[in-house]
Amino acid sequence: AVWRSVPEATPDRSCEMSPGFDEFGHAFPDEVAAAECTSILNTNRTNCLIVGAQGLTSETDILRNVRVAENAKRLVQAVPLALRMRGGKRLSTQAAALESCSTFLRFREFAESRPRLMAANFCKLHRLCPWCARRRALKLMGEHVAKTLKVMEEKQGEWLPCMMTLTVKNGQDLRERIGHLSSCLGKANRRRQNAVKQRWSEFARVEAAVWHMEVSKGKGGWHPHVHGLVMRKTAERFDVDALREEWKEITGDSIFLRVDLLHSVRHALSASIGWWKLMQTPEFKGRLVKDLCEVFKYPLKFAGLSPEDIVEVAEQSRGVRWLREWGTTFRASEPDVLSDDAVVGQLWRDHVYKWVVESLRYECSRIGEWREPEVSQW
Repeated sequence: AVWRSVPEATPDRSCEMSPGFDEFGHAFPDEVAAAECTSILNTNRTNCLIVGAQGLTSETDILRNVRVAENAKRLVQAVPLALRMRGGKRLSTQAAALESCSTFLRFREFAESRPRLMAANFCKLHRLCPWCARRRALKLMGEHVAKTLKVMEEKQGEWLPCMMTLTVKNGQDLRERIGHLSSCLGKANRRRQNAVKQRWSEFARVEAAVWHMEVSKGKGGWHPHVHGLVMRKTAERFDVDALREEWKEITGDSIFLRVDLLHSVRHALSASIGWWKLMQTPEFKGRLVKDLCEVFKYPLKFAGLSPEDIVEVAEQSRGVRWLREWGTTFRASEPDVLSDDAVVGQLWRDHVYKWVVESLRYECSRIGEWREPEVSQW
């Protein structure tokens, strides 16, 4: 679903009569989660990212993920040229890093677990490289699934996790729009912190949150927005109408926001009184992963942008934090390592793939012999 800003407070009614859509034309979580996702590069929620509770950051199949990496590298073949055309040593260095990114992949196959991507020469330019953006999204999801489950266990159902999306009006000046959104998010946080001392704010119902920025482009220009994993007290619901009016007051140009209870939490609430205990089971962990795909996905939709647009986003967002937190519950930081953790105590063997420039594909260069289980250093 694509978020669009429209003039003043007139909502877009083009999709409101379609079953499974809200008044803004966006699919409800139930329908989104059930949708068949076929490509990691042009969908919001993807089966490639939803790897389930058994291996939150692992790969489900070696060959399948080799093909995913191939598609990602093919998609940005023209981006290095767009970087060099802008000129400058820094952009030339980025172009070289992007060209050499993931020229080899080393997957580890385990006897009783999912294969893992153990090593690759990542460029870590997630605003330019869809493959590194995917790996980053997987790591962020794994980290915040664990944090969310820990919070729910500690609070014993007193806090509910929600997803909140905040938008600003589209514009042609990307740097200005990103700065405007960042400023508005900061204002909302200050209102949340000072709600007791000053006037009441609906944002004060947010106990903790982690936000991730995303940029898309439409007919009205650039559209930066943020998705947030938000914790509120179970007994305190948001007044959505008041929240929209407050967001319009903060931004001056947008009333468009959305708050949804996580799909996984709604299922758990309907199943049992002690729903927070159910969230620890593999079934509900898998649903939680699906929910967090929407928050910690790619910073931009690579398939919908030209190479020049991709470079424009990277340049205009320099120095901008794409991950932000309210409170200390979800202390947010960029992942340093994009590879997976090894599994100890199982037989394993490595599969090594090398990138062939002439054919624009990976070829398997070596499959190792089965080896004895690694022993943990602890």
